[in-house]
Amino acid sequence: MNGNKALLDSNVIIDASKGNISLKSIVDKYESLYTSIICYTEIMGYNFKNEQEKSAIEKILQIIPIINLDKEIADTAIKFRKKTKIKLPDALIIATADKISADLITSNISDFNNLTNKINIVVPEK
Repeated sequence: MNGNKALLDSNVIIDASKGNISLKSIVDKYESLYTSIICYTEIMGYNFKNEQEKSAIEKILQIIPIINLDKEIADTAIKFRKKTKIKLPDALIIATADKISADLITSNISDFNNLTNKINIVVPEK
C-alpha cells in the first residue's frame, strides 16, 4: 500500500454502482478514498441503464472527495505522456494519484502499465 489512500478510477465507481465490485473491500483496506475530476467527468458522462444505477453513483460521489487538476498534476501527466502513448485522461488520473501519494484502483491496469513504480496499481475485488 502506498500510504493509506486510494484514488478510484471511473471504471471502479461505475462497476461498484452495478454491484460488480465490492466497495466494502476497498473501504476496509483504505483510510481515505478519492477520485479525480477527470473520473468524475467520465462517470457523469456515462449512459446509465436506469435511475438506480445513477442514484448509486451520485451517492458514492457525494462522499468521495474529488481532486481537481492543477499545474503540478498537468506537468506530471506531460512526463507520463512523453514516456508512453498513454491517453491524456489516463495520464491525468495517474498523475493525480501520484500527487496525493495514493494507490490507483482500476480495472484497466493495462492503461497504466510501465509508467511509474511510485504508484501501486490495484485491481479491485469482484
